[in-house]
Formats: sequence, C-alpha cells, structure tokens
Amino acid sequence: MRPEVAPSAAIPASSDTRLGRVAAASTPQPPDSAFRLLHSGTLALDARIALVRAAERLLDVQYYQVGDDNTGRAFLGELKAASARGVRVRLLLDDLHTGGQQASLTGLASFAHVDVRVFNPLPVRDGWWAQRMVPSLAHIGQLQMRMHNKLLIADGAFAITGGRNVADEYYWQSETSAFFDLDAVLVGPAVKELAALFDLYWNSQRVWPIEALGKPEGDSAQRRDRFDAFIAGARLPAAPRIPVDVLGYGRLADDIERGQVRLHVGRVQAVADQPQKVAEGPFVAADLWDAPSDIRRAFNSLTRAAKLETVLISPYAVPGEVGVARTVANHARGVRIRILTNSLASTDEPTVHTGYSRYRKRMLQAGAKLYEIDPLPSERLVLAEMRGSPVLRIHTKAAVVDRRVVYLGSMNLDPRSVALNTEIGVIIESEALAADVLQLVDALMARQAWQVWLDADGELKWSSGEPDTPPLHVEPRTTLWQRLRLHLQSVFVPESVL
Repeated sequence: MRPEVAPSAAIPASSDTRLGRVAAASTPQPPDSAFRLLHSGTLALDARIALVRAAERLLDVQYYQVGDDNTGRAFLGELKAASARGVRVRLLLDDLHTGGQQASLTGLASFAHVDVRVFNPLPVRDGWWAQRMVPSLAHIGQLQMRMHNKLLIADGAFAITGGRNVADEYYWQSETSAFFDLDAVLVGPAVKELAALFDLYWNSQRVWPIEALGKPEGDSAQRRDRFDAFIAGARLPAAPRIPVDVLGYGRLADDIERGQVRLHVGRVQAVADQPQKVAEGPFVAADLWDAPSDIRRAFNSLTRAAKLETVLISPYAVPGEVGVARTVANHARGVRIRILTNSLASTDEPTVHTGYSRYRKRMLQAGAKLYEIDPLPSERLVLAEMRGSPVLRIHTKAAVVDRRVVYLGSMNLDPRSVALNTEIGVIIESEALAADVLQLVDALMARQAWQVWLDADGELKWSSGEPDTPPLHVEPRTTLWQRLRLHLQSVFVPESVL
C-alpha cells in the first residue's frame, strides 16, 4: 500500500539566484518565453550539467530512464554534489528501467536534501525489464503504462525538455550507438508551466518514494557509502569535443558565466498528459487512437492547422488508419508532408517498425514524402562529435508546421505514446526556431537518409541522394533474415502492442 506522502511544490525564478538573474537578463516581457535548440549530443549533456552545477535552491529532474552506464552514474553523482551544496533535489524516474538500481537510488535518497520517487512501480525490484514484467502479467494493463516524460528544471529559472533520457547513447558517448535527438532549453513563463506539470507528477498517487519499495539495506551511512561506490569511476567529458554546434551555439555554461544567454523569442505552450492518463487495462485496438491524451490532442490541433507544410520527425512512425486518412485530407488541401524516421537497418525497435512498414505504401500514395535514416555516419554528414563508428538512429520527436510553429517533446508517433505512455512537450511559435530545426532535418534528409518512393509498378524503392547511385529495391543495409522477420511480424504482431 502506498504510504501517505506530504505534497511539495516547485519554486519560482528569483533574482536571489544566479540562474534567476541570468534568466531575467535573457527573457523578453511576458507572455513571451525564450529558447534555443540543443541538437549536439555533447553540448546537450554539457548544458544539463551546467544547470545542475549552477543551481542554488532546487533541481526538479524527471526522466523515463537514467542509464546504468558512465553518463547515468556521473549524472547521479552531480545531483549528489548539488545536494551537498544545500540544493534540494527532487528526482522522479519511471520504474521500468530502475531494475538493479534499488540500492543505488535508496543510497542517493539517503543524502540530505534529496528525494527520489518512481512512477508506477513494478512488484519485482531487480532484474532486467522482462524479468520484472513477467510476474506482473495479471496487471499488464496498468504496468504497461510508463512515464515517458523528460524534464530538468533548475531554480525555477531554466528548463530543458525534449527527447533525451540520460544515458551514453543520447549524448554521443557510446562507440556502438548514437541517437540524433533534439531538446530545447527555455527561460520565461514556459518554465513556470513546466514546473507546474512536474508538481502534478511528483504529487501523483502513481508515484512512490523509493524507500517505500522494499526495506533499505543497512543504515543511512552504509547506503550513502554504497551509492558512492556505485558512482566511483564515472567521469563526464572535460568539455565538448566541438565547442560550437552547426547552428552557431556554444556551451550554455559559458553563456551563464557571461550573465546572458543567446535565445530566440516567442510564445510557448507546455503540455503533458495527466499521470492517471490510462486506467487499469485491458486495452483493445479500437481504443488506441481515442485515448485521453492531452498532448496528442494539442499535437493534432497543431498539425490540422497546417496550411502549407508539415514536417514530422519520429523514431517510430505508425500512422494507423487515422494517420493515413489525415494525410490524404491534408494532401488534398495542398499541405506538403515530409516524414523522417528510422530505417529497418537503424531502428532499435524492429517490432515497432512493422507498424510503420504496413502503412508505407499507402502513405506514399496519399502524398507524403518518406525519408529513412542511414545508420552509418559517413562523409555525407560528418559527425565529428561522435565516438568511434556508432549506429546512428533517430530519436527526435518533433514537428514543424508551416515553417513557423515547432512541437518538441517526448511523444513518438505510435500507439504506445498515444494510449499507454504519459508524455510531455512544448509547442513553440517561432520562425527562427523552425528554421533551426529544418536546417538540421533537411541536412539529414539530403545526406544521411534514403528517400522512399514508389516506381511505376507501385513497388518501393530507396534512393540515397548520391549522384550516379541506382535506387535499391530492398530495405537498405539489411539481411534476408531481417527482411523475412519484418514480413512475419507484420502478419502476426497486432498494432495494439506496438
């Protein structure tokens, strides 16, 4: 039984803190907010650490996953260091990826000023996710619901939200896998809205204190010692390998040191699903696209308002019958539609890719242009910040409408995000921000993706954009077994489980 927990609240930005003063110097008059993209993995990590280190009063941190790897452990170590300065830390994690981290998280919570809570906890505390899910099959409807939100707020003054969790691959620290992702750093009224959404989750009945999920081992001092052993050896990069990204933005830490951050200005709407979004199952396919999703409704309103063009970026793009129908309707009224997603070769979720592949021909026939990412970073798009030769994957969840409005957040274009996960995002009115997003997406489409199209016989073709390179008639960079498995899954895997 969940224990009663006293509610707590975020704090407003204040000129008594350094970040409050920098935010005030960087923010226009309300109701406008200010913002900029974080597209570089190394600079996105550096920005988060800069805010954690600059915080003086409160850090509100909400993630689907903090990985059990160098980046995840180093990040938790930074939260501990902040608490040692007297900063209050509220860390909220979804429980799915905390398997094996019970001791380390209870250890972190043993430090003064730190509270750790988990969303929708599973009854089994240790093991990888399947081992923890199997004993919970009797409650599969409830336990499939995960908190997919990603948010960091420092001193009520600065916020970072978008698609990134906290693990090596999100910040280009892995030599085997690299996610291309987008976040926004924000100041102004939008931060207050995001803080209210954090409080909504933090005080939810679906959230449990980590200490209530099993008897902590040892006394507080022993738990703290175990946490210190857990993070020992984790090291953050001394500085980003590339000090300025392709959009001309440098380190957020340097801007904070100067006392003002270079940002775009515009109206921002922060939106998130309610923590109680989905009641305990079961779920059926007919329910998926009608789920009570606040963020999906806001996203649909945005895309329906398009007059000229909609550009969608998502790692998993499963349009469903509703999506196909909307594409047909938009194309009929002259709205261009471009979609960038993962290829079969680049996806980390081949099962979900089956949902996309089912609709690929129909989306092309409806007038959409489809682009699938090439997993091998090459001379077509040199990504000097990445380590080794990782598999490149899209993880961005974004949309640009009519080159003037941007959606950026955690929601994928798939049934799970609609019906099962909770999600968060921001809708930003800014031609300048839209231009930044499109500069990056256009480069990926032209130099790091295959365009998918239909030949005269209605068969799929993939073109790389390389001159004098003939189109391919099978999924690029895949084996026969991968393609056979995709075919079998498309026949037997229902869309409701994607």
